[in-house]
Amino acid sequence: MLRLGVMEKDDALINDALNQYYWHIRYLQNRANGLWYHGYENINGSHLSGFFWGRANAWAAYTMSQVGKYLPEAYLYPKFMDVAGSINEQLATLKLLQTPGGLWRTILDDEESYEEVSASCGIAAAMTARGNPLHRKYVKAAIEGVLKNITPEGRVENVSGGTAIMKNREGYMGISRDWIQGWGQGLALTFLAAVLRAEQFRSDGAL
Repeated sequence: MLRLGVMEKDDALINDALNQYYWHIRYLQNRANGLWYHGYENINGSHLSGFFWGRANAWAAYTMSQVGKYLPEAYLYPKFMDVAGSINEQLATLKLLQTPGGLWRTILDDEESYEEVSASCGIAAAMTARGNPLHRKYVKAAIEGVLKNITPEGRVENVSGGTAIMKNREGYMGISRDWIQGWGQGLALTFLAAVLRAEQFRSDGAL
């Protein structure tokens, strides 16, 4: 929607897209630590099981990192400043949750949770796209961690299967990692391509 709005010079479409970010941020982001919950239940006003699932945070971070790339003079749109503030706070916490292996866990703040590669690729791609020099060491560590999980044939391993909003911790921990997943292959390509193009990224004016 944002890309089409920019292409067609349609401010109503652009503002609608930014409005969707605004409400996702309001309902899903934890204001205390910047992390995103996996879901929200509007009737009861709850975050259901209340876990900070890795790949949900990766999708949020990566898509937010792209807004300023597609939207010229993004800083002139008030709701874009919510996007910029949201991702900056999220990444500030995510960098502290990176594992010694350069990856992120499927439940981000659970030290017993396994390292999940698709989430790691999405988070690291967002850091790369944002271009904050303070994140470079985390991106470098992620490159090493991700490459260790790619086979010579190009299979990205340790990617969890499709994940609903699970009822409990065990539900998230039990998702299979045995099969090739499109989002795993795609996010790995997205991250590695972002690394190759890192010097081409322009600031969105909100770093």
